[in-house]
Amino acid sequence: MNKAAASRQEIIEPDDFYKIEGVFRELVRQKGIALASKEADTLAARLIGLHQSGIQDPDALKARHELLAFVGRRPTKKRPPLWRPQLQCVPSP
Repeated sequence: MNKAAASRQEIIEPDDFYKIEGVFRELVRQKGIALASKEADTLAARLIGLHQSGIQDPDALKARHELLAFVGRRPTKKRPPLWRPQLQCVPSP
C-alpha cells in the first residue's frame, strides 16, 4: 500500500512523513499536547503545510512553527502609532 498523500501542491513521500511525524511528536511532547486533541490536529496540519511550502528540514520546521506560534500570541489590542503627523495651524485671514 502506498502511503504517499496527494495534495494540490505536491506528493508527500513516506520518508517526508517520518520527518514530519518526528517533529510533530517532539513538539507534542514538549508542549504536553494530547495526541487526540484539536490542538494536535492543528499542529499536524501546520507542519504539513509548512513542509509543502518548501520547509523540509526538521529543525527548520520546528523553528518556523515556533515563530508562527509566537506571532499568533501577540496581543491584538490596537496600539497608538509611533509617529503622528503634526497638524499645522494656519491663521485665519
